[in-house]
Amino acid sequence: MSINLNWHGRENTWIVNFFPESSPLKIGIINWWVLEKEDLLIENIEKFVDQNDVTLFYSDEIIYNYALQGFNYNYNELFSLLNRKNVFYIFFDDDFSSIVKPDKNKVLSVPWFFKNPLYIDTNTTIDIEYRPKKFVFNMLCGSIRSYRSILFKVLKDNTQIYSTYYGHPKYKHDNFSNELDESDIVNILQNSKITDTRIDTMVDIYRQGRRYILSHVVPTTIYNNSHFDIVCETFVKDDHIFLSEKTAKPLATGRFFCWHSSSKLRNYLSKFGFSFDTYYNSYDNALDSMTRIDAMLDDVIKISNNQNLVKTIYAHTRHERIHNMEMYKKNFDDFSIKLSQWIELNLK
Repeated sequence: MSINLNWHGRENTWIVNFFPESSPLKIGIINWWVLEKEDLLIENIEKFVDQNDVTLFYSDEIIYNYALQGFNYNYNELFSLLNRKNVFYIFFDDDFSSIVKPDKNKVLSVPWFFKNPLYIDTNTTIDIEYRPKKFVFNMLCGSIRSYRSILFKVLKDNTQIYSTYYGHPKYKHDNFSNELDESDIVNILQNSKITDTRIDTMVDIYRQGRRYILSHVVPTTIYNNSHFDIVCETFVKDDHIFLSEKTAKPLATGRFFCWHSSSKLRNYLSKFGFSFDTYYNSYDNALDSMTRIDAMLDDVIKISNNQNLVKTIYAHTRHERIHNMEMYKKNFDDFSIKLSQWIELNLK
């Protein structure tokens, strides 16, 4: 590649695949997610930016860096500096604008799951119409979060909900004897080391001779035996939306789901063509996390106790579920093209 690239932090980042083959400019790349403490010093970032004609600042996930734990990092100072420079941004979360405050013409912001493929086995049944199933909901909790523990404690004994919580040392084996989980996934998750906050679901797993990330595998048997999903997102801050593969899975497979996420998820996803007008989600606009949990639990319990309501949801949400499935495919398919076009337009 003849383009003149300059990295701050780890090299060989995936995003270089989207750059044009050549450029007369010296282009800097800052991958915020992988920077270490020395790299994070604002004076070192400024020195790096000043070496380049133009710099791309992006983060593989949220605008948060684990190297900053325990430090009072001055984000306002950092982005005040970067906004005075010739810096462009790619974000996979929303909204950090209260701190970043960049020129919107210099920002590309899309949901994280647009760039991370799912594995959907050909045996996964896409149920647009109702058919009888053993469970109404599935709730697959990963790493420990206080809100997941609340939901699991309330719902784990509901026989209409297939629940797992592999990231919790107490509840990881309390999962309906794992009757619907695929054996290789059970083996990995039950033997995975649990830290204070997370279980590693980013490990490799093989399907049809190809390597995938475990957390991105749609659970075929669970989906074939449950109607709907309960999505417990990774981040649920009221002023910050970050959507993972947990939200992507029901969208990609045309499933109705209830969610605990940040507030106003509907408004955010509507920017990308998704629609939820027929979904049960009166709790979505509530700014308080516990208010959203309580309202979501009310909906889940009401639905799980009423098979006629399950049938009604299939009928009423049919059009939007098909639409959302199509929008997921379109956004995922278009992401690489749009990213390449945006980079070529701005970093030239």
